[in-house]
Amino acid sequence: MIKTLTDWGWYRQTGTDPRIRDRAHGGTYEWCADPQLTDGTQHLVKFGNNFVPGGWREPDIVPHRNWHHWDNPEFPHLLYPNPANPAGAKTFCRWVKGEIMTTQSDTPGEEAINSVLKDLSKGALHTWRDIYAPCVDTRLKTKRVLLVTSTPNCHQWYYHESKADWIQRVTAELHRQGYTDIHIRSKEGRKSRRENESHRLYHQLTHSRYDFIVNQHSASTTEALLTGCAVVSTGRHCGGDLITTWHQFCEGKTPEAPHTADLESWMQHILGNCRWKPQIT
Repeated sequence: MIKTLTDWGWYRQTGTDPRIRDRAHGGTYEWCADPQLTDGTQHLVKFGNNFVPGGWREPDIVPHRNWHHWDNPEFPHLLYPNPANPAGAKTFCRWVKGEIMTTQSDTPGEEAINSVLKDLSKGALHTWRDIYAPCVDTRLKTKRVLLVTSTPNCHQWYYHESKADWIQRVTAELHRQGYTDIHIRSKEGRKSRRENESHRLYHQLTHSRYDFIVNQHSASTTEALLTGCAVVSTGRHCGGDLITTWHQFCEGKTPEAPHTADLESWMQHILGNCRWKPQIT
């Protein structure tokens, strides 16, 4: 794993070195305890999530967009073993400007990531499409639903609700709408998912049919959409107009699988916010 910032949390640029490195790693970024007090003249980086009492700062309180969120990529397949990343190392990341999850991209397009994949794989890969499983027929027919939870900290710190309470709330609404075959994804650890394809979400969705998934604040949105599975999201998401929001679902909207052309178009924003880590460090 390439790590050029010492701790999770917020950093501000105090010099002209464009590399995202703090001083301990030879750069000019410094810890920023109160990003809400900055004015945008200095670039900020939110590195992962610092779920620490007294140190947590909501991203919504930052009064400008001159910051980027660095986290795992919203195209999870980049971290699964492939010819451009044989070890499945965390050498790719999400690099989203002014928000936590992609709703837009200042640099939309697949050309940059395609070039990286082709170079790293020595020509074995030509585009991002070469590293994900094909869509399957997931038209509504089973009345089966998969709940994809976030981490307990993500549920609590971002949404002030426990993981258990989220499951209970979502399950109650699903029952109200007649969905009784409800499954909760048991997410394996990263090592297990890296080494065993059967432990990855896309494998579960292509081998066990669900009408849709319900998630919150998760890159599982993209992984599910790329299998042709519909997505309902209760919080922040990276699915654009391709997903059904929780409010829409509660109001009676039927979740729909994405159309290929719409998915291709939306992936340009997701890919525009993906970076090979040496590009920014």
